Amino acid sequence: EVTVPFIGYKTLIFKANDKALSKITLKEDTEMLDEVVVVGYGTVKKRDLTGSISSVNAQKIADVPVTSVVEALQGRSPGVVVSNTSWEPGSEPSIFVRGKRSITASNGPLYVVDGIPITGGVSEISPADIESMEILKDASATAIYGSKASNGVIVITTKKGKVGRMSINYSGNFSVAPRPKYKNFNLMNSQERIEFSEDAFADGLRYFREPVKQMYTYEGALRMFQDGELTSDEFIKVRNNLETVNTDWLDLLTRTSFGHNHNVSVTGASEKVNYALSVGYNQNDGQEKGNSSERLTGRAAVTVNLRENVRINLTMNGTTGTNKGFNGVDPLNYALTTSRSIAAFNEDGSYSYYRKKLDYKYNKEAESIGFNVLNELENTGSEVNTSNLNLNFDFQWKILNWLTYQFTGGYSYNTTNSQAWQLERSSAIAESYRGYDYG
Repeated sequence: EVTVPFIGYKTLIFKANDKALSKITLKEDTEMLDEVVVVGYGTVKKRDLTGSISSVNAQKIADVPVTSVVEALQGRSPGVVVSNTSWEPGSEPSIFVRGKRSITASNGPLYVVDGIPITGGVSEISPADIESMEILKDASATAIYGSKASNGVIVITTKKGKVGRMSINYSGNFSVAPRPKYKNFNLMNSQERIEFSEDAFADGLRYFREPVKQMYTYEGALRMFQDGELTSDEFIKVRNNLETVNTDWLDLLTRTSFGHNHNVSVTGASEKVNYALSVGYNQNDGQEKGNSSERLTGRAAVTVNLRENVRINLTMNGTTGTNKGFNGVDPLNYALTTSRSIAAFNEDGSYSYYRKKLDYKYNKEAESIGFNVLNELENTGSEVNTSNLNLNFDFQWKILNWLTYQFTGGYSYNTTNSQAWQLERSSAIAESYRGYDYG
């Protein structure tokens, strides 16, 4: 078979033979050329479009389940780069329409929702509420929106009701990501770690800082043996015990991640009134224990035709969300970089605290403090609560066939409440403020 595509024409597919190849005629794809694209404060047909623009419609967004507007653009628009800058659930990916143009200033695009430019992100809009997105890439966008559009413009058009009976729709998706396991990484177990330390010491390698004397690490026990605080038999016993610890930090600090996203919408329209209401809920538990994100979104859009030539649009978008995370502790990084020969629990089930070097200028006598990552996670943390509300008002009056008056206004309200804590039982407080262990 031979496939003959060409921009603006319908793709032709036929079986190859000498007769068929003698003359090829393509038919114009009028539907594609007549497709309406939102540009700035108005619309234009693709046949009349000269600027650099790409479109993403509702069907493309629905093809792959996503939880944010930015994720819906990933891999769907040429020249648009979407990158995840954080592994935390609920974090907004970065998006670049024209690449990185500045080292210190923002490189993010300008968002225009139903004709209203908004600041910040678009987390208050559920992907299920989007009818289409147009990405204005070239410099012509600055003629409409000014210098704010220097990094590109993303024009979002939300869904409206259709004339006919009321329609109720539900969409939802679930995601599961298995927790990481040591078999997926090329990392040393306890026995390999102890043998590595022995080989390093035998080859004459020394540590930059003297290890803290303790029974929880090979280096600490070796220093005690060298200073005569442990006999040869006692040191060998400690060494053999450390070889068998094999703490599974990934099991203790991570979990199978589970997330779910739901959206319910009600739409309808008559000759006079068009309405669309929706509520969305998203919850995601990160792979690290204690890391989670929860978000509730709501939207209401009403269009009223006061007269045949007078129309009013009212739109409200709102969201509230909570992200929970850590403060001073990175569980996944700790699990991948900490020796498995260090025990997390004592034989009686209580937390085992290995000693770490302490540099506290007000207490020079204290050489070390106890540290257990599980205790640290219980006594430190962070939480970010956000709320966003956007109200849009649009008034259109078609005075004459060639003259239309349009007034567009909007109101935006955003709040962010961030808090982070370190309690008195945490090693962070002992290291930075107290200078000695709790209790």
